[in-house]
Amino acid sequence: GVASAAAAARGATVDVKESEIDFKLYYLDWVKNSSTAFVSTYGDTLYRTTDNGATFVAQMDKMVDSEKPVPPRNNKGIAVVLPTIDPRSLYFLGAGNMYWTTTDGGETYTKRNAPFYVASIKPSPHSARKALAQSMTDACFDQMADGECYHEVWLTTDLGGTWRRLMHYVSEYQYHWGHSDMDVWMLAWADKSGAQERKARYDLKLIRSMDLFATPPTVMLDHCVDFYVAHRTDFDYVVAAVQTTPAPSSLAFFIKHQNAVVFSGAIFPDQPREGFYSVIDVNSKATFINVRELRTKAWGNTYVSGEFGSKFALSLPYTYIDGYEVNFHAVRGIEGVYFANEAKYAESEDDVAPITVVSHNMGKDWVAINSSHVHAANGAKLDCGPVVTGRECRLNMHIARQSRFSQQWSQYGPIVAHPDMPGSVIVTAQLGHTFDMEAEPDTWFTRDAGATWAKLANGSHAAQLADRGNLIVIAPDQKKVKGISWSSDHGKTFQFVQLSEEEFYVNNILDVPTSDDSVWVLAHRGVGRERQLVFKVTIKPFATTCREEDLERWSPTDIASSDLCVLGEKKVYVRRRTSAQCAHAQTGLFGTPEPCDCAPRDYECDACYVEQSPGVCAYAGGGDCPPENAVTGCFNGYYNKTRGYRRIAGNKCKNPLQGYEPELTQCGKSPNGFTVPIPNNVAAPIVIVLAVLICGCCVATGLLYKFNPRFNQFVASIGLPGVKGSAPRPPGYAAFGDPNTALDDDLLEDNEQYGDDDDDVDVDDDDDDDDDD
Repeated sequence: GVASAAAAARGATVDVKESEIDFKLYYLDWVKNSSTAFVSTYGDTLYRTTDNGATFVAQMDKMVDSEKPVPPRNNKGIAVVLPTIDPRSLYFLGAGNMYWTTTDGGETYTKRNAPFYVASIKPSPHSARKALAQSMTDACFDQMADGECYHEVWLTTDLGGTWRRLMHYVSEYQYHWGHSDMDVWMLAWADKSGAQERKARYDLKLIRSMDLFATPPTVMLDHCVDFYVAHRTDFDYVVAAVQTTPAPSSLAFFIKHQNAVVFSGAIFPDQPREGFYSVIDVNSKATFINVRELRTKAWGNTYVSGEFGSKFALSLPYTYIDGYEVNFHAVRGIEGVYFANEAKYAESEDDVAPITVVSHNMGKDWVAINSSHVHAANGAKLDCGPVVTGRECRLNMHIARQSRFSQQWSQYGPIVAHPDMPGSVIVTAQLGHTFDMEAEPDTWFTRDAGATWAKLANGSHAAQLADRGNLIVIAPDQKKVKGISWSSDHGKTFQFVQLSEEEFYVNNILDVPTSDDSVWVLAHRGVGRERQLVFKVTIKPFATTCREEDLERWSPTDIASSDLCVLGEKKVYVRRRTSAQCAHAQTGLFGTPEPCDCAPRDYECDACYVEQSPGVCAYAGGGDCPPENAVTGCFNGYYNKTRGYRRIAGNKCKNPLQGYEPELTQCGKSPNGFTVPIPNNVAAPIVIVLAVLICGCCVATGLLYKFNPRFNQFVASIGLPGVKGSAPRPPGYAAFGDPNTALDDDLLEDNEQYGDDDDDVDVDDDDDDDDDD
């Protein structure tokens, strides 16, 4: 490549390395803290780079039989790269029952032949040696094969050397690791007969094993049709959807934390139905779920949970849905910042005009990007075009699911942000009084998490941020080009770099994790099954490294209130000044965030309440909401009675406002099952009566334990502290075989079912041809 004269005049150096691989990227995995990466392509070929992408070497010659067609579909090659928590240990999923492993970062590979068709593998997030895999029986591919078509889940504890079957008749892809390398969750049918595809989802059960099926698993929920496990920093968070009737009509959500023994029913003011909801974001503090009324509607209501995840309140009504994609995006770098498109009706329900809104406080407030918040990169005012009666001039983004590599899901450039570059975001968007989703957008940039925006370039561009947000690299993605452009002053000026004498189409631009100065430009020269070009471009705009005087301090501002207190605290970040002529600024959080005194802005309406007027929440009911004056959660005789407000999830303000915080109130049980307040003058007699009843139950239990052998055996099997028995069980397990417990005998037809085989199943290793690990 040839750097432009303008760039050379500024003392910048640009280095370009061009590589060619057989087809577009399908999967990319960087070996942590190294210059090594693995790339698999849509041509089923595996490549490896050890120099940050300067060169790529095909690995198929080192992987025995990787070019050999494998039944039942006679596929070949490498489809997926699956890293473990050990950066140098990976799985490479091939065709049929074939896969490969490495323990030295790809220097050598061991071929494995599993005793089953490998549909998917999920390495443990806690142990490099353990992984789960799902298989499909022969009948799933061959109608003449013996047996039925169903899915199984297997376990390896030695990086694929041996496998043990855990469960069969498991819903496709519905198996996950829990909070430890002994904890597994999955959806399975109790009836182990017939074809799986003909089974009713209503009959699914959510099961959990905390000892890798060494003992019978626990059925956590009946009729569970979907679940989601999120590994949060301090606990695991599980969202489960339960079908309430055999007909797929309505659902109920259930929530479980790691330390909770059982699931608790989520309070949800809407009534979702199967296939009409999406879990669109789970962060460290809150969960967002979108519920769609009908598939024909181009919108759904988005709900946000409280900090403990079980009470949902309305966040953004009429969230726009493009086909099946909810236009809702969590911005990386600063927690609590979201971009979304809100559907607005133009002439009718079929004529939807989405507008973009931004939230800086975990979805409580949403603000449109009016023309006063946008400008040209040089600060000049921009023209909004022809005036449309009743429509304000706004900046509206393209927000949809983003592909990491080839943009097969997104027509225009993806949203670009980075966790090490707080506040810096590149988007494709239109400025005007209307939002034409089919018209080509322009490319925009923000340094303050969406509070203000600068126009980088006309038209849609692939883009990337490097050098902690101080280096912007863009290229048009709707036409052929010969190079890219870069800016070191946050888009005020750009320099052009020619990458090739021959024109090409740019698919995407990717960052290089271990090199602040480098990006990958993915491109192809034509349409159809074309070979993929990979340009590794290293840009060094300045020879000097930033010093203290080149930096400035910046604090995020809540776009709704213009307040420096965001989610209850003031954060200060250090970043490079736009005018500074230096590179590699040591940016990031400065000091310790300062908590702010609580104010009404730190609270939102509680579940089942809606904002009746600005800042005033009123009870609305609906869905799973209890009566207004009846709440659940009584503990030790007290419950937290809501005043209709709750602190926003993740908010860290100090000195809570008493008029907004829940009120600690004495409680009792009402006939309808809800907890209700009880007067102090009757609380004491109730406690006395309860104490008498408890003593009576204790005496009766002791007599049963002493004189009833069956009850004695049951108590022994529970494993209570201080009780001896011949069948102790891990804590947290229900009594197996008892119809009133959470376990179901039908799930465990034989020992093989839950992994109590005498021997593990060895895989067929080709050690003569490969270097074993």
